[in-house]
Formats: sequence, C-alpha cells, structure tokens
Amino acid sequence: MTDAEIKSELMRLYGDAAREFGFPPGVLVRDFERHRHTLRLIRRFAPLTTHRRVLDIAAGWAIPSRLLRKEGYEVQLTDSTAIGGLPVCEYNRKTFPLTLINDLERDALPFAENAFDLVLWLGTIEHLQNSPKRVLQWIHGILRPGGILLIDTPNILELRKRVMMLFGRSIMPHMKFIYDAPRHSDHHFEYTKDDLEFVAGRSGFAVAYCEAVDTISGITIKKRLKYKDRTELETQGAQMTQFVPGFDPLNLYSYLKLPFALWVRMAPSLRDTLFLVGRKDAPRPP
Repeated sequence: MTDAEIKSELMRLYGDAAREFGFPPGVLVRDFERHRHTLRLIRRFAPLTTHRRVLDIAAGWAIPSRLLRKEGYEVQLTDSTAIGGLPVCEYNRKTFPLTLINDLERDALPFAENAFDLVLWLGTIEHLQNSPKRVLQWIHGILRPGGILLIDTPNILELRKRVMMLFGRSIMPHMKFIYDAPRHSDHHFEYTKDDLEFVAGRSGFAVAYCEAVDTISGITIKKRLKYKDRTELETQGAQMTQFVPGFDPLNLYSYLKLPFALWVRMAPSLRDTLFLVGRKDAPRPP
C-alpha cells in the first residue's frame, strides 16, 4: 500500500470502530501517526513474504492488525477482558483468533515455540507493574529465528512532559481515576531510548531499530476537554481529546504546534513515542 492508501484505510478503520461503540472517530485519530509509523516499520523489517504469521499482544482496537490482515498476514490477537474490556474483545473475536490473557505478568502464557514471525507489542509495556523480563522472554520463545518484535511506548523525556513538569504539572495519571479503581492499569513505568534498548538486549533481541518519533505534530486538535475538567464518573475514553490528521489552516492549534514541531525535529530525544524493532538472532540468555 502507498502512504495515501494507508491513510485512507486507517481513517476507515477508525470510523468503523467509532460507529461500533458510539464515540467520535477523532478519539482514535490521536494514534494516526503512531499507527502509520508502525505499518512503515512492518513493511521495512517484516514484509509479508517472510513474516506472514503475526501475534498482536494486548491488541486493543487492533487497528494495525486489521490493515495487516487485509494485506494477507495471518494475525492472531491476545487481550484482556479486565483491561481491554469484554466489548472490545468480542468486537475483535468477530475478525481474529483471540486468546484471552488477563494478566501478562501472572497468567499462563500460551503458544508454541517458534510459532510467529512477527510480534506486535504496542502501547503496552508501560502498563506493566513490574519488570518486562517475563513477557519479553516469552515473546522471544514464541518467535521463530529471524522473527521480529515491534514495540512502541511513550518517551518519558519528550518535550511536552518536560514543559509540564517545569510548570509544576504531573505527567502521571490523575489519582481520581485510580483511587477507587479495582486495579491501576495505567502507566507504571515510562521508558527512555536507553531503557528500551537495554530490556530488549537483555531478553536476547538484536536491536535493529530504536528511535524516538514525533507522532503529535502530524495531527491537529479538533475538540479538547481540559484534563482538570474530566470527571471520574465517566470513562476516560469518553473524555479524550479528538484529533484530525494533518494541518488545519482554520485551527489555531495548527499554528501553535509549529514551533514545537521544529524543536523536536532538531532534537530527536524530545519526540513523544519510542519505537523498537528487535530481531531474534540468537538463543535467549538465561
């Protein structure tokens, strides 16, 4: 697919999911650049001709996987009814083989050795309460030699977070969303590039690619509810900022983000999302 075709297909998939669950598609468009970069990396490191068998761990809406399936990849998912939610799991089960794993840190982790060519672990590693060692070593085992692991996760050193802390604002989830919750399933540890390369290397992966990517400048805020105005009585998803892709000349935010975009272009370490591609080239270390 060309970049234009990928953009069109992603927007269609966001619309399909939004209609299914009754929320604005702009809530999902926040991930547009992140998903587009994910698909670019798959084309580069895990083409269909050599990496057909895919596992998407903690898949959520499984947007990239839906596009991969359309291209001919054989995709399986895992997710959790406790975190992803039963409606999302049932939505995904209509399209994909789905294995429920409610707790990656404690539950039995299935699948045979060398079962997959590509494993996607997107937007999840930061949610683990403890070390990612168990999950990464499991992924290493279920990948065949030469298989690819693709991780993305927020960059704790991004410019926006530095500015927030400079002005006395926390970068952690607000306690009002955690205090009465049965479990804290939001971010527990956010990574630097060095952190991510370290855990991948210690788990037996050769790091083929690890970069911070700007996924914010390519989208424009369409509608925003200030974080302080969100309530614990509604789901966080229902209160999230809505986006549109690209530059909107009628939107003030499009102009306000230009200095930010220039700054992070010059200083890659300030970009918002880390991507890592690891290759299984050797036996897993003990």
